[in-house]
Amino acid sequence: MVSRALFESGLAAIALLLLLAGCGGSSGPATTGSKGADRPESTGTAPGGPTTRAEEHAPVEAEIELSSPVVRPEGALPARYTCDGHNQPPPLRWKKVPAGTAELMLDVMKIAPVNGRLFVAWAVAGLKPSLRAIGAGKLPAGAVVGANSLGQASYDLCPPKGPSESYVAVLLALPHKLGLQTGFDGREARDRAIHEATFESSLIFSYQRK
Repeated sequence: MVSRALFESGLAAIALLLLLAGCGGSSGPATTGSKGADRPESTGTAPGGPTTRAEEHAPVEAEIELSSPVVRPEGALPARYTCDGHNQPPPLRWKKVPAGTAELMLDVMKIAPVNGRLFVAWAVAGLKPSLRAIGAGKLPAGAVVGANSLGQASYDLCPPKGPSESYVAVLLALPHKLGLQTGFDGREARDRAIHEATFESSLIFSYQRK
């Protein structure tokens, strides 16, 4: 018999593949919820449905190596990087940025949809290709933060209390600059970026509120 944990991890893997391929990114309005419950984002295209613009071109996975010194071996994110703590972005590191990259873009999203919609916790553009890390709650000069699924230009990771929730940080390498300004629409920018990016890397982590 397949264990529940194995079954759920399989579902998460399928959801992640769809997410990284660009499915689930439309520019429809997000629904604002109360603190402590993930807010939904755009619905995805069902398997076998029409091909989206993002599906026509998907960046090559790997190449860049994304990691975080605070994510525990089992993948858990410490509470200080959620609404149970300081609710600040965790430090991230990466290497092997491909030659020809003009800009890096970073998104933090829930893997599983909420009410059938994708949730973006954080969207950052304007990261220089020479950059190799960002500190906890800190962004370098030139970086711009887009609107998350709450419509706020900030980081927000606050899942509902209960079972552990899985998230993914995705770093995209772009061959040209997007020219985005602070408060840009995180969903629309992600759709555009994933269509144009050459390489990407992802880091999965989880958090459980009790």
